Amino acid sequence: MYLVLIDELGILEKNAHSVMTDAKNWRRQWHYEAREPPEPLVERFVSLAEQFHELAVASA
Repeated sequence: MYLVLIDELGILEKNAHSVMTDAKNWRRQWHYEAREPPEPLVERFVSLAEQFHELAVASA
C-alpha cells in the first residue's frame, strides 16, 4: 500500500516512512527519557498524520 500511495499515486511524500519512523523514535524518547522533539519535527509529524487521516476518511 505504501508504494502505491507514494510511487504510483504520488499522494504522500517520498520520505513519509522515515518521517513516521522518526516520530515513533521521538515518542519513545519523550515517554522514557523526557526529551521533546524540536518544533519543526513535530509539525512534520502532525502534517503527515493529517495527510494519512484525510486519505482514510476519503477512502471510507
